[in-house]
Amino acid sequence: MALESGNYIDDLVITNPTASDPISQGDDHLQLIKKVVKQSFPSVDSAVHAIHPTSTEPATSLTAGLMWFDTAANLLKIRNEANDAWITLAVSIITSNSVDVDAGTVDGAVIGGTTPAAITGTTLTGNTSLALATGATVTGVDNGALGTSATLLATQGAIKTYVDAQITAEDLDFQGDSGTGAVDLDSQTLDIAGGSGITTTAGSQTLTVAGDDATTSAKGVASFSSAHFSVSSGAVSIATDGIDDTLIDFGTGANQVSTADVPEETNLYYTNVRADARIAAADIGDLNNVNTAGLADNDILKYDSASSAFVAEPDRIANHLTTKGDLLGYSTTEARFPVGTNSYPLVANSSATFGVNYAQLATAGIADDAVGAGQLADTAVSAGAYTLSSITVDAQGRLTSASSGTPGATAGFSVAMAIAL
Repeated sequence: MALESGNYIDDLVITNPTASDPISQGDDHLQLIKKVVKQSFPSVDSAVHAIHPTSTEPATSLTAGLMWFDTAANLLKIRNEANDAWITLAVSIITSNSVDVDAGTVDGAVIGGTTPAAITGTTLTGNTSLALATGATVTGVDNGALGTSATLLATQGAIKTYVDAQITAEDLDFQGDSGTGAVDLDSQTLDIAGGSGITTTAGSQTLTVAGDDATTSAKGVASFSSAHFSVSSGAVSIATDGIDDTLIDFGTGANQVSTADVPEETNLYYTNVRADARIAAADIGDLNNVNTAGLADNDILKYDSASSAFVAEPDRIANHLTTKGDLLGYSTTEARFPVGTNSYPLVANSSATFGVNYAQLATAGIADDAVGAGQLADTAVSAGAYTLSSITVDAQGRLTSASSGTPGATAGFSVAMAIAL
């Protein structure tokens, strides 16, 4: 009779017992089956369920703890304690070493769902990589040479390696108004040198660029006198009345300013020739204090104190005098004073119309000693000395004739008498 031996279910021979085995060995076969079952399922004190791999849930023999592999959803499920629902397990049934938590909670935090809760922990370790949810910005940590990924975090070592490589490989290139230069960043120092009128000073983390004070022989920073210049928002302009004659060297010598240096345009400067030409071309009406409005023939200009100007007025002389020798007289009005009798002088006469008239000069009008030899007319008597003279005198006491005579008492007496008269 064939009777196998064994400790576990796999040791059983499916063809035993054979048909020719004696009935008396039946108990041996039963005891062997019990042995291998108990050893294959040690410490089992309740029903043992197999995993049901179906696309639909089992319909019969449903008990708490029953395992179901839902092949339609690729999920592993277990019957709940109340035996009224299935619980989906987190172990992936299609991927090795994978746990997929689609719902429920971990230490009170909601997993899955439309509004997942945040998970807080002390340390999150990923042996190979740390995978975050879809849409997360950071997907990992880069500790090597930095690449172009937009989702990897770089460690200090990776950043240092990258920066060192860049500094070693790159120079600082610069360019001035003229010329170019380069500095090897890991072996050279950039020197910012001052130029004419500029000084640079470096200390700690500060670089100071300062302008030197300007002099007559060196460029630099200069201030502007507020008396002559105006500065606003960096723009410099000449102040109003900022340039006076004290700042200009007038003269005709070298580097001096003369009229030849002044552009005239329409505002011509003075010269004698120009002044004479301007005066010759001017009209009396061009004067500021002369008003020629209404000026006509034979009018004159008369000063009017009310307007502080000379104004036109009819010529009184031309309007009143008609005959040669006429004078312009005044009594109560201006009037013609006609010429008088020939040889008559013009003498004062308060009773006359104009206070004067032509008349013979009265003796009272001749001052004492006013008539001398220069005022007496010559007579027919020749100037000279006469002896024993014969003299004739007219009614006005003038000598009309004189001649020398012969000695004689009578004649000498007559001459003496005539002279006495």
